[in-house]
Amino acid sequence: MLYADLERDKATSKKPDVFFMIHSLTTFKFNQLSNIAQTQQHSKKYHKTYKTANASISTSSNYSANLPQQNFRGIKIFNANLIDKLKGKFIPATATKLDFQDDSKVMQSLTKSWGDSNADYIDGISDTFKRQKGSFSTISVDDKTKPFSDNIKSIIKTDIENDTMFIDFLQSAPDIADNSQSQLRGAGELAVYSAVKEAKEKGLKKIELTSGSATSNTFYDKIGFDCVYVSYDPDSRLRHGKGLGDLIAIGGCYELPSNKFDSFINRVESKYNIKN
Repeated sequence: MLYADLERDKATSKKPDVFFMIHSLTTFKFNQLSNIAQTQQHSKKYHKTYKTANASISTSSNYSANLPQQNFRGIKIFNANLIDKLKGKFIPATATKLDFQDDSKVMQSLTKSWGDSNADYIDGISDTFKRQKGSFSTISVDDKTKPFSDNIKSIIKTDIENDTMFIDFLQSAPDIADNSQSQLRGAGELAVYSAVKEAKEKGLKKIELTSGSATSNTFYDKIGFDCVYVSYDPDSRLRHGKGLGDLIAIGGCYELPSNKFDSFINRVESKYNIKN
């Protein structure tokens, strides 16, 4: 899903920010931003949105401080596993918090790594990265024979205001985004896990996001986020000759309160064999 030009909460002291929020390269295009504007009208509050290999996470009280550098590209947060559904085994992966200075070339390399056909979306991510606002993290496979950008399977951008974390965008690599034939599973969920883990360690009260497609709604429903509301395309019944009950969902707003952080973290750690 793609999110652009969404306003921040009017009640906060921060000025409106412009950002991109993406979950699926295949379901939303830049020329569909009118749907996002319709989503905005519903709420001013939400401005965004086996064979085993053991994995481990940092137990530092400071989420990103004093963690080992990963090949001079950001800071390693935790080791994890993606699921190879065809071979029935785990694929070692790493979560990394990107550094705005050291990782600028990584972002520039995404066009080549993720394909020229997706250049518009990648340029959007890269432009947001250049603004050096919020926090960017990736889930990548551990293939030492390839450049880091080729190994990135998902990117998540978060921002924190007061006691709330906002997921500005979540994007899976084009070879696995909304691809039922994809061999790998878990890149998006692990990216969200990294955000929930950070929100818990920082004592935040909740995580909020705005979804921009029905597919994304399904994803957040599936991983346990609470749906605050669903946004529908008011013209869909006219185009398809359907009744009011057949409106097509184009997004919605979701949140995960702090009282659900532990259950989310425990479920993901069990599913992907992440060891404390």
